[in-house]
Amino acid sequence: MTPPASCSIVCYRSRRDQVERLLASVTTAKPDLLVYLVDNSPSDALRAPAERFGACYRHRPDNPGYARAHNLALRDAIAAGSAYHFVLHPDIQIPLDAIGKLLAWMEQHPDVGLLAPRVHCPAAPC
Repeated sequence: MTPPASCSIVCYRSRRDQVERLLASVTTAKPDLLVYLVDNSPSDALRAPAERFGACYRHRPDNPGYARAHNLALRDAIAAGSAYHFVLHPDIQIPLDAIGKLLAWMEQHPDVGLLAPRVHCPAAPC
């Protein structure tokens, strides 16, 4: 059994197609993942896709900033009982097996408090 886990995605005028792709990926990979989408944009255009994928949508048009928005989601995730939390950027793509592998690795290494996977940009130079 995998431990309860969550993720937060903080957006600011993010492309809807990228956000939808990421939401589809994480909710397919781990359907019980608690997903928080914090939208710091002036409009709430991402509300519909967030709700379609079962994400907890938080519209923050006052734009508290990237880190603070993640911290607000993390606070809610801890209160909901999440044992692990992923901080995701809206424009990333992750393999479907990545979340499961990361959770399994963390469960096998309880002395580790933070894990950052290798990130690469195969389509264009970063």
